[in-house]
Amino acid sequence: MLEAANLPNDVEALKGIILERSSKLEVAEALLLSQKLELEKLRFEIAYLKRMKYGRSSEQLDREHRADAALHRGSRGKPCREAT
Repeated sequence: MLEAANLPNDVEALKGIILERSSKLEVAEALLLSQKLELEKLRFEIAYLKRMKYGRSSEQLDREHRADAALHRGSRGKPCREAT
């Protein structure tokens, strides 16, 4: 991280630093979005495979679904409840 004492005084050099950081931020945000989409796709695939294996009416699937939902809520920064 740059400190104020290490920054150039030249406005054009500062603009260059800002543009470079902005570009890197855009790349990182695109990568993050891609990873979020991949994670969501994998969650859907897991849910589909569980339905194929256990069926929709299985109590075990219901418990696992609640546990997965609680885990998913926990990953969003909200309190995570234990599945009962």
